[in-house]
Amino acid sequence: MKAAGVLQDYDDADQLHVWCKKRFIEYFLAYSEMEQEGKFLLPEGELRDMLESISQPKALPAARIDFDELHKRGLEYTEKLKQSESQPPAERAFTLSLPPLVDIESRMAELDRQKKIILEKYRPTKKQATALASQGVKK
Repeated sequence: MKAAGVLQDYDDADQLHVWCKKRFIEYFLAYSEMEQEGKFLLPEGELRDMLESISQPKALPAARIDFDELHKRGLEYTEKLKQSESQPPAERAFTLSLPPLVDIESRMAELDRQKKIILEKYRPTKKQATALASQGVKK
């Protein structure tokens, strides 16, 4: 709405709220009129007949709802909930998986060892070494 410039015309939220309600009622009435007149539907003709013939095989079958069966299942579920509420909650065995503790000093030593191997294998050029040194990276 802001990009469309709507908010520029109104100083406070009440005026904007009135504008929104007015627009909604206008669109609602216009839609109702179109619905009654059938203007938003496809006109009679070859295109409409072709779309109807294509849509028939693609349509899903109507749902077969047995309300008595659903009611029975609902009552069974209600009884099940009542029984579970009357029983104390079972003790659950929680397994807490924590990451293994790491010795910081040995980890730092391992990372230094890996750094030396990488630097020996991929020796940086003087330009790269200067850039690394300016970033505070030691050889």
